[in-house]
Amino acid sequence: MKYSFKYAILFFVAFVAMLQNKAGAQDLQVINVQVEQQSHPIGIATATPRFSWQISSGKRAVKQVAYEILVATSKANLEKNIGDAWSSGKINSDEALLIPYNGSILKSNRYYYIKI
Repeated sequence: MKYSFKYAILFFVAFVAMLQNKAGAQDLQVINVQVEQQSHPIGIATATPRFSWQISSGKRAVKQVAYEILVATSKANLEKNIGDAWSSGKINSDEALLIPYNGSILKSNRYYYIKI
């Protein structure tokens, strides 16, 4: 199904999150956040964008075992961990490539803020 640019142009700003492992001793960092394979997208012509990211750690052999994606309509909501457009909830998965958006209908010509 094709989407008209008039209704599907979405603006995203990537917001990078810090994670901690179970021991809490070593911080992990989410890096290279992308929306539809773009690092700093200005407009996305789809109603269901896909998210990708990588993790970085100072320790060896660290891997992702779960993720949560928050999409918010404001930085303030995101800073409070409120995904008012969408929250994936905790997903037990090592996947971090082309994860589809599954939230409320996104509006064109708006900024959305993302936290992984």
